[in-house]
Amino acid sequence: EADCVSGACEISDVLHRRGSPAAPSSASCADHVASELDGIAAAVRDLSDSGDADSIVGRLRLIQRINAVMFDRLGFRGEYGDIEASSSLVESLARRRGLPITLSILYAGVGTRLGLPVAVTNFPSHVLLRLEAADGGEQNTAAADASSLAGLYTASYGSHGPEVIEVRHTNGALTATKVTGDNHVPAGEWSWRADLPSSSILEPGATLDAKVQIAEAGFTNPREIGGTLKVGEDSSSLVLDMEDDSLVFKRCDAGATWYIDPFARGQLLPPDACKTILGRAGLPPEEHAKRLEAVPPAMVWARMCRNLTIFSRREGKEEAARFWEGAETGLDEAASA
Repeated sequence: EADCVSGACEISDVLHRRGSPAAPSSASCADHVASELDGIAAAVRDLSDSGDADSIVGRLRLIQRINAVMFDRLGFRGEYGDIEASSSLVESLARRRGLPITLSILYAGVGTRLGLPVAVTNFPSHVLLRLEAADGGEQNTAAADASSLAGLYTASYGSHGPEVIEVRHTNGALTATKVTGDNHVPAGEWSWRADLPSSSILEPGATLDAKVQIAEAGFTNPREIGGTLKVGEDSSSLVLDMEDDSLVFKRCDAGATWYIDPFARGQLLPPDACKTILGRAGLPPEEHAKRLEAVPPAMVWARMCRNLTIFSRREGKEEAARFWEGAETGLDEAASA
């Protein structure tokens, strides 16, 4: 019944006993890591409301706050480098650097402390976290009252990747606020606004004048530009056209599963984006669901040992390679059982 952090601490303790890297000052890795993760979670709580993990909007906002603390304030980054050192949670915490799997374990440890239902997946080559779904609702697909266009949408913001917005109907306008943001326009800031006509019914294909907020890196020089907002043909999408760009916002199923990439500073990925990545990696569609499911902790630890086996063999450390290979085999058998 141990969680991912506990077993990863056992692996870290073994690495320290074998002399790579140096041992922490505390009695065990588990004590040190627990203290560090408690501190990170406390810093996130200072930014959060008590009910953050109860709804999909709250969960996405909580992810943004974890990202703000871990990556913006504390400076955690993804790094391969020395696989032995980067496989130690203690070393990753000290250097604020880690492999995809170690950053995912640390991120999950913080999330668990905050009530965020996340789990490690067996995504190939690059570990992702799975955010479990919340209760969903029906999507509207006909001519709509403007208020029925309110909800969560996702769009690809160019090099910033997929982002989530929340559309609200207030004071005769639709306003989109970023639930997840980027270093130009961060979470919590408005992304676009569109004034509504006197009629409350918007047929598919209806077009509205819009204002869009843009800014330089660091949310400097924020300003408005003009655009148009078009209601999609099925009323479950919105198209924002600007002078040099166009964004297609697709309504999110509130009950959908999302994925987090801690190696990429906590980037949030919808399922379709993950399936696209898997397809480009050559995996057939029938294998996608298996790669996106949560896996038991023993499988996560086996993957850590596999990394250490490959690294040790590459470095000519055959005795260490045999040690980690044996541990990997045992953990794979435990995960299968």
